[in-house]
Amino acid sequence: MPRAALPRRRDLLCGSAAAAAAALLPPDRAAAWCGEPVPSWAFYLQWDQTALPFEYQGASAQVRYRVVGDIVRERKAGVPPVVVIGTPGFGYDYLETLEALTVSDRRVAMVILAGTAAGEDLPPVLRTADACAEQIRAVCRALKPAALGGKPAVHLVAHGLGAVPALRVLASSAADAIGVRSLTLISPWGALSDLRDEARAAISAATDIPGPQLMSALLPTVEARARASCIAEAAAGGGGPLLLAPSLYMDASAALAGPALAERLAAAQPTAASGAISAGRIPVLLATGGDKDLVDASRWSELPSTVTRATFAGSAHLPFVDESESFLYMLVDFLDKADGTSTNRELKFGDPIETIKEIMKKS
Repeated sequence: MPRAALPRRRDLLCGSAAAAAAALLPPDRAAAWCGEPVPSWAFYLQWDQTALPFEYQGASAQVRYRVVGDIVRERKAGVPPVVVIGTPGFGYDYLETLEALTVSDRRVAMVILAGTAAGEDLPPVLRTADACAEQIRAVCRALKPAALGGKPAVHLVAHGLGAVPALRVLASSAADAIGVRSLTLISPWGALSDLRDEARAAISAATDIPGPQLMSALLPTVEARARASCIAEAAAGGGGPLLLAPSLYMDASAALAGPALAERLAAAQPTAASGAISAGRIPVLLATGGDKDLVDASRWSELPSTVTRATFAGSAHLPFVDESESFLYMLVDFLDKADGTSTNRELKFGDPIETIKEIMKKS
């Protein structure tokens, strides 16, 4: 298969040998990866899925998380892991393209919050942003990131309503055992007032919309194949009591519109005695889609200088799916800048047999 015909996510990381290597894989491994063939390198990644018990205000449950990548390679590269938080109530499947960040030798941990699965019992005290934030902190500690010239830290990446608990983690990071090296917010929202009028109306009428339609409306994409694959899988793995839990998005204090987002980001930055932001600032990447995004970016006031803005005009609410190559390259560049390093970008090998041997050796 010529390089030009390769699916673009495979093209991102595997180079011209990917198609030949993929041809040696069993046919049943040709499942969709957000609407496209699974890239050959994905079958050789180290991964693990763990259930981690936690307690919050007298209630207990389990937070699950899936880790892809190799801690040995991560520590050799001298970079922190990436912790990904999606919109609460969805399975992590719709975020799977972000697993490609492992090409930079960083581990990627997908957090599956308690109360995600349909039929899962979850006491009301755990259906809150603070309880979700505590689960994220527990996952960060379990990853055991290395102390790289300071206290251990992680990169946080949050999508959609996942921004609400992620911002709570950021706010407490100075006092926590695990710090935050950087924060990426992808189309973040925290209240209905952050959304475009039509999206706000649809979610307000959630009780009148069948579950599958509502879940599809919450993850709009321009990629039809993604709707039938990773988004459908995320919906099937979700729908539990955490989905649109009122305490997550109907609390006015969670809104990001107006000066709220700027104030929260500025408040989380380390400050010098003069009150100015110190040199140890936490960089923030704020990425949004175009006119089909749920989020109305025009509702935000001027943002701090620590924030890098990126707009993916061809995307809806999922730029990491709709414009995956551009998004992923940009995100790796951002993470590298935050870490003060330059990491790997692609796997390029010649012979397909040697490609597979090399991938297996490195994994």
